Amino acid sequence: MLGGMELVILVVVIGVLIFGAAKIPKLAKTFGKAKSEYKKGEIEGDKELKEFKENKENINALAHITGGGIVENLPRVLPHNLRAIVQKDKIKILPIFELMGKYVEESEMFRAFNMGVGMILVVDPSNVDAILKNTDGYIIGHIQEGEKGCDIV
Repeated sequence: MLGGMELVILVVVIGVLIFGAAKIPKLAKTFGKAKSEYKKGEIEGDKELKEFKENKENINALAHITGGGIVENLPRVLPHNLRAIVQKDKIKILPIFELMGKYVEESEMFRAFNMGVGMILVVDPSNVDAILKNTDGYIIGHIQEGEKGCDIV
């Protein structure tokens, strides 16, 4: 059972932005600059893969956040009787999203660009400290009983 679990972001991926750059042509130059500031290994996810391998025993479920955003992807790892509650004020927003927010509605930012969230871990409260100690992750919400789904509050 996953009820009572914490949601921890493991990965914030700039690549999510780059794939969506065509939707906002005025920002394409900014995306290119952001991409060039990241090392190749980070874009390819080497660091995150190592973190996952080192912590997999402490992870109950892992959701890859792709198109459709958190609301569509996170429920895929949950049983029918559990619901994720994500606190949007807990998500560390990258400066590029603040710029994009001037041109794109917040709901679309969460759906199309995931607000930079690339991976969400569902972790038992007793394992949260180990995950946080060994990754760059942070808590963004929790799992509770209810109809399968996800609310961003």
